Amino acid sequence: MVLKINDPEKDPEGDWFSVDMVCNRLTLLADFKEQVAARIGLETNCFVLVEERSGKQMKEIGKTLSALGLSEGNKIKVKIGSPEEEGVYDINIVAVQIADVKGNDH
Repeated sequence: MVLKINDPEKDPEGDWFSVDMVCNRLTLLADFKEQVAARIGLETNCFVLVEERSGKQMKEIGKTLSALGLSEGNKIKVKIGSPEEEGVYDINIVAVQIADVKGNDH
């Protein structure tokens, strides 16, 4: 089967899935990620694979592509970055100070 991926160097947002990855449906996700790494010239720990329909990171490396629900023509986003760990969350805290532009102290 052929899965479509983006080129993370030219298309980091994953708007165009212009790279065809020919693979067997019984290929393990770990092996598929190795094939993607070789194709895009990055180490496997430098990017994550995101299923385009669900937007979820693909982490089950011991499952086959078929078991993950992938089929001919599915789109996989290659996203530069480290894999997310289970139970770990990113939290952004922003401090905002409101100043009275008229000089009043209310």
